[in-house]
Formats: sequence, C-alpha cells, structure tokens
Amino acid sequence: MPKETINHSTDTKTIIDDIDVICVQVVADIIALAFQSTFVSNESNGVNLLLIANAESAKTTIAHKFVDLPFVTYYDDVSQKSIVDDFLPSVRHNNKKTLIIPDLVNSVEKQKVTRSGLLNMLKSGIDDTGITELNSFHMKLERMNDFKGTKFNLVTAITSKALIQGSHLNLSLKKIMINSGLMTRFLPFSYNYPPSVKQKIKNVLFGGDSDPKDIVKFVDINQRMTYVESNPMLLQQFDGLANEINADMEFSGYGFRALTLLRRLAKANALLNHRTELEQADIDRIMHLGRFMNFKCGDI
Repeated sequence: MPKETINHSTDTKTIIDDIDVICVQVVADIIALAFQSTFVSNESNGVNLLLIANAESAKTTIAHKFVDLPFVTYYDDVSQKSIVDDFLPSVRHNNKKTLIIPDLVNSVEKQKVTRSGLLNMLKSGIDDTGITELNSFHMKLERMNDFKGTKFNLVTAITSKALIQGSHLNLSLKKIMINSGLMTRFLPFSYNYPPSVKQKIKNVLFGGDSDPKDIVKFVDINQRMTYVESNPMLLQQFDGLANEINADMEFSGYGFRALTLLRRLAKANALLNHRTELEQADIDRIMHLGRFMNFKCGDI
C-alpha cells in the first residue's frame, strides 16, 4: 500500500518541538506542491509561487534543498539575458520545468530598462501560453522561433518589507509587479513565525545545529507526467477561498486565476499521494494551506 507522502506524522523526533517542525514544514509543503503541479499533464502549466516572509524565515534555505532535482534550475541572480541564453534552452532541450529565484529583489532592483525586460520575460514564460515574443537587445529576432510557446513555473521569495516598501525602487515591488502584470501569474504565500519559535528555527536552519532535512520531511516528487481527474463537486469548495485571495490582491479579476491555481495544487497533492483522482483529503490540504495565500504574513 503506497504511503501518503504529504501527510506528516506527529511523532517526529527532533531537537525542536513539534510546533516548530510544523512551522517550517508548511513552507516545504507548498514548495513541493508547486513543483509537483508541473507534472499534471492535463493542466497548462504549474503553479507559480511567491513566498513572502521576514528575513531569516527559511525561504531560501528550504527552497535550496530542492536544487538537485533534475527538472529544477536555481539562480541567485537572474537577468533577461541569462534566461534567454541558458534557461530557455534547458527547458526546451533538457526537460527543465521549474526556475527558483531565492530573492526576487536581487534581480528586479536594477535600472528600469533591464527591470522591464526581465519582468516581461518572466511574465511570458510562466503564463499558460508560454513565450509569445522576445524583446531583447542582445539577441537576434530569428531566435524567437526557438522558444515560442516555451513555458515554465517559477518559485521565488521576497521579504514582506521589500515587497511593500521597496528598497532602492521608487515604487514598492508589489506595485511594480501589479503594473507589469506579473503579480497576476503568482499565488502569494505569506507567513510569519511566532516569536516563541523564531530563535529555535534560526538555530537549526542557520546555526548548524542540524540539517533541515533532519527536521522537515522533503517529499519525493513524482516526475512522470500524469493525468489527474478533476472533480467539479469537490473543486467548488475552493470558491470562497478564491474570493478571499482575489480581495487581498488589490485588483479585480484574479478570482478565476485563483481557482485555477487551487485546482492545480489539489491535483498536485493527489499526485504526490500516488493517486490520479481527487479526494476530499486533497481539498482539505489546500484549504489548510489557504490561510497563508495572501499578503498578510500571519503567524504559522
């Protein structure tokens, strides 16, 4: 009988308390679901995930634990040129599916012309239709045919302060992403650790007390393209959550996209659990994670 890979036991023995494990675990879980969503064959693309939290909240540390997966590419700093020259060819020819950018600010906080090209490139690549055009000063126009329709999913992170206040930018990064249309392609996932557990998690993840794999269960991604049956009766339970996410986005028209992303996460959860049909457990799992699908940075 196959084991349920996304459902975690409560008897984990670690150097920190169960509540601390849960705090870190939900971040690993949503990342795993975003990765798994790229292998659902009857969905146009995977889920693009924007992690939002304070500094030293394990965003980068946990994401980095997935870099050895053969379908993942990890860039500390990415530019439009590196996407065109390196990443898109690897998607086209080497079965890469997911791009991880651990800190979006590093790549976005550049001069305006560079920032615009990068944001447009990311928006096009993570869209369901894939790359439609390439406007880049450094490439020849004929290369467009090489990458037309190429798509990938993106997992990235930013601190809550940088998202709202910005750093060197005149506008907050959130406003820039909204104005460029990039924000509508993401599912936001914000969180904050309660003060009682922050130091313990910091000691484990950053102080060398233990490897994160000793305290967090990193599930095995099913890397076979698989058709997962939809179930409209079950999926309609996402209507309320989609409306809540839409309201938090500060612009209209996101509700349908939110429903699409929630459906993809539910299918990914089924696939992680070795199933090709949705069950109520998949809906319940996504609804549980849904309390963090906003910009509120609430306590885990």
